[in-house]
Amino acid sequence: MDYKLHTAVGLQDVFPDDYAYKNRIKAKITNVFEKYAYLPISSPTLEYVEVFEEKEQKGKAFKIIDRDGSVLALRTDMTPPIARIVSTAYSENNIPFRFYYLENSFRYNENLQGKSREFTQAGVELIGIDSAEADCEIIIIAINSLLNAGLDEFKISLGHVDFINGILEELNFDERTLSEIQENIIKKDFISIKKLTDNEILNNLQYLMDGVEILNKYVSIENEKSRKTILRLLEIYEKIKDFGFEKYISFDLSMVGNFSYYTGIIFSAYTFGIGFSILDGGRYDNLLNYFGLDLPAVGLAVKINDLSDAMKYQKIDLDLNFAETLIVYNDETRINAHNIANELRAQGLIIENSLFGMDLQKNIDYAKSKNIQGILVFENDKIRALDLINNTNSEISIDELLNGGN
Repeated sequence: MDYKLHTAVGLQDVFPDDYAYKNRIKAKITNVFEKYAYLPISSPTLEYVEVFEEKEQKGKAFKIIDRDGSVLALRTDMTPPIARIVSTAYSENNIPFRFYYLENSFRYNENLQGKSREFTQAGVELIGIDSAEADCEIIIIAINSLLNAGLDEFKISLGHVDFINGILEELNFDERTLSEIQENIIKKDFISIKKLTDNEILNNLQYLMDGVEILNKYVSIENEKSRKTILRLLEIYEKIKDFGFEKYISFDLSMVGNFSYYTGIIFSAYTFGIGFSILDGGRYDNLLNYFGLDLPAVGLAVKINDLSDAMKYQKIDLDLNFAETLIVYNDETRINAHNIANELRAQGLIIENSLFGMDLQKNIDYAKSKNIQGILVFENDKIRALDLINNTNSEISIDELLNGGN
């Protein structure tokens, strides 16, 4: 195979139309983040591999040996680097911290199943407060981010890792059996779980998904740890209802994510047209302690690639900024054409300069191939306006041009 003509496995080129579509989504989402007073933050693409505490993260990291022998990794996620930054550069006296990021991350997936090894995430981290109000803020930002991006039909599936943790602690499994059950819960392998335990709740995980009714069903569960999670989820739900966003919320009490990472609420957003979640988040109160600062935290990450694919599948038009007008000129009219084009650009129009001279047919063919709607032809003593949508050709003055034809 001629490698110079191909991209590496799991990586891909992004062409202008797709890039512009993704950029518009990113701008709309980060606009929401900023309006909630979250500040931008960034980290190096390469980190010491020790930054990524979780075994699962390390196993999916692309690793590089530095010249001094240290092991570096392409970041697999932005949350650990942000936790490192806060723990080493900030004081808990100034909590809460609100940060947002827009970065690419990298993960090695042996079985790609449609997943790319390089992906873009836009996310927020709220650090320093453990409360239902803080959890609610993150979920409301998640909803507003998807709405502002242009998505209307989606559901956020909300759970709490301690609902299942409470059940598991009560059963007193040995460490090996517990680890096996946890792994099967993460994979939602219900058959294997039934082979390991006869616990009614664990054997019916697939029925723990519903609207608020599922919370009401377990609000009086005997297990204290599990019961507290239900009360927390109900409190969050009531707060979400205050914003009128309850229609976007469903519950999944079987959600656990990665058992060692998440410590409280956990959620994922889904829409039609794609088989993956488009947004994930949750509470991770132990992560900063790994870096030496014991602070609670909750956050979310929008999966820009998957969200973009879903929105394109749903044919959601984002009114992308492509050229609207082509200007055609000769040597004598060049300066005047550029001056007028710059004034039109200042008014917000997108103007492309023709590089085909005064060959009108070539310019028309080119404009149609780029979906450009109009051509301004600067002749020696006049300006002609060609409307390629209505197929008209008329003379127009500079005043009319700069004043919208009035």
